[in-house]
Amino acid sequence: MKYAVIGLGNLGRAIAQNLTRIGHEIVGIDYSMPKIELIKQEISSAVCIDSVDPEALSSLSLEKLDGVFITYGKDFGISVQTAALLKNMGVKNIIVRSISPLHQTVLTAIGIKHIMTPEQDFATDYALNLITGNRFEQRFNISEHHAVFVIKLPQSMINETVGKVNFITNFKLSLITIKRKIEFQNLLGLKQWQDQTVENINEATVLKAEDSLVLYGSMENLRKFENL
Repeated sequence: MKYAVIGLGNLGRAIAQNLTRIGHEIVGIDYSMPKIELIKQEISSAVCIDSVDPEALSSLSLEKLDGVFITYGKDFGISVQTAALLKNMGVKNIIVRSISPLHQTVLTAIGIKHIMTPEQDFATDYALNLITGNRFEQRFNISEHHAVFVIKLPQSMINETVGKVNFITNFKLSLITIKRKIEFQNLLGLKQWQDQTVENINEATVLKAEDSLVLYGSMENLRKFENL
């Protein structure tokens, strides 16, 4: 798939590099030549233009791409103007970094549906680590207040059964699956570990020390894990 990343600061550069790493074709766009030079060898192409210049932007035919990321971290005005120009060009999949609640409100008002909040996400993840005693591993947002969380098994639950823990009753969290580390030998005969999901989970399933729980619920309900 083909994407453009407009704004090649830390976040934009990381998005461009990671999308390239998994096989996507990336066009990097920024008005700073030093930022272009920094990444041009790592992605498909890099273009130095002002993203609020309608002629320059339209010359890139971004409406033909699978999506465009706008990742400016400081300038509210440039971000909004760029998003508005892309919408007028017919770009359907626009993903914009929001830098404030007001910015997010304006983006929503002009019809931007995909809004990134990396600072807020970092703060939320940091809070989750504090809440769960550094057991938090991953989060996938489902709605404004609910998400799927991946959390290392609390020590107090080791060797307990799923039925005894009773996630729904005790924590108002749904257990989706369990990630379990399985030991195996590689081609050199060395011991290694890999994650596998536990199949056919039921009330008799025993939780093990290296397990990670994949849970659905709210961050508020994760606070019940605080003292485990």
